[in-house]
Amino acid sequence: MFCDICSSEDFQSSGSGSQSSVSRILTAAFSMLTINRLLLLAAPCTWALASAVPVLEVTFANLGFAFIVILVAYWSLWHCRQLFFEGPVSNKGKAVLITGCDTGFGHLLADRLAKDGFLVFAGCLDASGTGAKLLREESNIRVLQMDVTKQEDIDAAVESVEKALDNKVLYAVVCNAGVGSIGYISLQPLSRVRQVFEVNTFGVLAVSCAFLPLLRKSRGRLVIVSSLLARLSVPECLTYCISKRASISLADGLRRQFYSKGVHVCTVEPTGYRTPVADHAVLEKAMDADLQQLPEKTRSTIDEQFVQRLKSRTRVLLSWFLRDDCGEAVEVIRRATLDRLPKAHYTAGGIVDHMYRLLIDLLPAEMMDEALHIMRSVATIFGSRKH
Repeated sequence: MFCDICSSEDFQSSGSGSQSSVSRILTAAFSMLTINRLLLLAAPCTWALASAVPVLEVTFANLGFAFIVILVAYWSLWHCRQLFFEGPVSNKGKAVLITGCDTGFGHLLADRLAKDGFLVFAGCLDASGTGAKLLREESNIRVLQMDVTKQEDIDAAVESVEKALDNKVLYAVVCNAGVGSIGYISLQPLSRVRQVFEVNTFGVLAVSCAFLPLLRKSRGRLVIVSSLLARLSVPECLTYCISKRASISLADGLRRQFYSKGVHVCTVEPTGYRTPVADHAVLEKAMDADLQQLPEKTRSTIDEQFVQRLKSRTRVLLSWFLRDDCGEAVEVIRRATLDRLPKAHYTAGGIVDHMYRLLIDLLPAEMMDEALHIMRSVATIFGSRKH
């Protein structure tokens, strides 16, 4: 049985039915007291206790002061570093390789870095497509046929880059190629999950490993484009979330492996932007195809109303994350590529997106579960009204 987000829970009575109505009500009430709801009661009680006991009041005040001092010190040092040491690296004698340049971030970034004076190798899924033809108009862009799921394409790209470098060095590799996915992972065939991972995870791994020898020679930069959703696992697009989370773990591991060897590895984690990867019509079509591949026994438990609610809720959820100005994200990826002293993780988005990130970092997982449950419930209501 597949349950929707707003379906009510059944509280089953134990024994032979002798349990009183009061007992059943108490059982139901306690079952709804999650850790998050208990915190709402515990917080004011703790505040009152701390105010009543002088030792606790002083302790809490000192802890709060220490937290503020550490936070101010960190941001002061960070801004001093930006003021005195930050700035883009020189383009002299440097080349950059970018994957996923047919459209979206990759296409815009290739054009931008070419205008900055870098020799750009633009990896495209279709080297004869419209996006690739537009990039070829720039004199310092070399378009490469590069399907990141095909090792032969990656090997050929490495060979082409080595031949075309001449007296330049490959300074940076930007792993940008990615695909989207929506739908509950339990309702997706494994072939779909593997397809997403082949691009978003294994494609990143294959490209990184293939070009790391050149980056080690140049003491260069590896930039992996992930997503805010890598930090916030949403059931409606869980396959995408975990594939992007894996790429962050890969970046963290490689950064630590090459920590003292001169190769900087970092991630860029933008919120959603209106690019072809986030085209909801295309994503819904793929979701319909996924449902058709499920076993008949599973398909028979899923009605059309359930599917429409899932689609409309997902559409509303994504609309809360999607932004229109792709240039925001491209500028952040550019900074991650060119900063002399790069951060480990870069984020792109608006104030609300940064608030999401702050809450993800600070709140206990149980509280984030509650917050996300509320968001999904509200999205269900909005989606049903629009539908």
